[in-house]
Order: sequence, then structure tokens, then C-alpha cells
Amino acid sequence: MAEIFVHHSQIGGNNPRSISRGDRVRFTLEPHARGLRAADVCLVA
Repeated sequence: MAEIFVHHSQIGGNNPRSISRGDRVRFTLEPHARGLRAADVCLVA
């Protein structure tokens, strides 16, 4: 399992800081200067 950087501005929903380690999310990957980062992040029910 790889770690992907997630900036809080890319997390959808009412409280973007409500995602915790181990939560299931859906996202797209986009290139970044330091590697890949997540975009359009949302929780999966």
C-alpha cells in the first residue's frame, strides 16, 4: 500500500478535516512536484 499526499483543500464534504487514518475514500491522482497527490477526495460509505 502506498501513501498519497492529501491536502485538506481537496477533501469534499461539510468538514474536510473529518477524514481519519483508515477511512475508505475515493479520489483521483494528479502529478505534483514531489510525486502524486490526491484530488477530488470523498468518503466512501
